[in-house]
Amino acid sequence: MTAAVLEFSTPEDLKLIYKELKVTDTGLRSDVVAIQDWISKQPHLPKISSDDFVRHVLILCKNSVEKCKNVIDMYYTLRGAAPEYYENRDPLRPEIQQSLRTVLFLPLPKLTPDGYRVSIFKFFNTDPAVLDPLAFCKVCFMSTDIRLREDTCRGDIIVWDLGGGTMSHLTASLPQVKKFIYCASNASPMRQKSVFIINAPSFADTIINLAKSFAKKKVADRTQALSESKDLLKYIPMQVLPQEYGGTYEKTMNELRDEWAKKLESYRDWFMTEGSVKADESKRPGKSNLQQDLFGIEGSFRKINID
Repeated sequence: MTAAVLEFSTPEDLKLIYKELKVTDTGLRSDVVAIQDWISKQPHLPKISSDDFVRHVLILCKNSVEKCKNVIDMYYTLRGAAPEYYENRDPLRPEIQQSLRTVLFLPLPKLTPDGYRVSIFKFFNTDPAVLDPLAFCKVCFMSTDIRLREDTCRGDIIVWDLGGGTMSHLTASLPQVKKFIYCASNASPMRQKSVFIINAPSFADTIINLAKSFAKKKVADRTQALSESKDLLKYIPMQVLPQEYGGTYEKTMNELRDEWAKKLESYRDWFMTEGSVKADESKRPGKSNLQQDLFGIEGSFRKINID
């Protein structure tokens, strides 16, 4: 039997999530109806056909209806403000296919026993010449879109495997860092329980400190570098991790990467239609919450010295 691309929360997991949020399934459904009603009255926002999307965002916003509204508004606003991440999202495009073969933030299929999803950043091809940082960012947000529609979990455990990373990778990626983190933090309400960095090259302190400075304080405080990749087993159950990381999960990272690529392809029609819609700023009542100054990133990186 082939394992699911993402194994979902069990009824017991959902009970734990609802208890943590102090909400019932009936109450959650009622809030989703209220949010959908609010969305329908916002002239600048598109119609959202998926109640599951709204429900997942609401859970990730800890059942705060107002925060959920703000996140959904920003989700569609950023599609217009950062079109390079949200347009031309056909998963069969050559640059996206190349990026999937090169580097990926890969959500692992199995949840931890306490209901968290582990995602691993990994280079599958360490040749800097084939790295396309913009395509990587685009794939990240495409993956997040799928999870926001399918995945109910308590939160995320992130692993940055920087093995094979070079100075060339770093310098090529710098122009995307600030905008990527801003978009991820404001339009992708993932609840990050912890962030681990493994196999970091000596120069990685530059990008780690830079990323921490742009990330929300809670995320920065939950980030730690591990001296050896096997130390992940102190924090993540063996059955969740692939063999490359000392785990016992039945599939390799390459196999999981190929399965996730097929998952993206299964959403092809959606990415090219509803998945590319954005807020219509000409119809927005009042001002946007978007902080335009955070998009003036060129000057920020001119001041960075890399030893």
